Amino acid sequence: MLLMGCLLTAAVPAYALQSLSNWIDEDVAYIASDREKQQFRSLASESRRQQFIEAFWKLRDPTPGTEANE
Repeated sequence: MLLMGCLLTAAVPAYALQSLSNWIDEDVAYIASDREKQQFRSLASESRRQQFIEAFWKLRDPTPGTEANE
């Protein structure tokens, strides 16, 4: 679980962890699908948003068999 938190921190700037509500409209507005945007906006807690962000980047990992997400 600690490793997951470290990966999240690397993917999301520290200032953004305070409030992730704008992440979908600012940081990934051009690469997120309409469905992903809708799903993210429906999440009510910061922990759910963090989980969503981790899954969002995992889906876009060009080499999922490696340890790092390029």
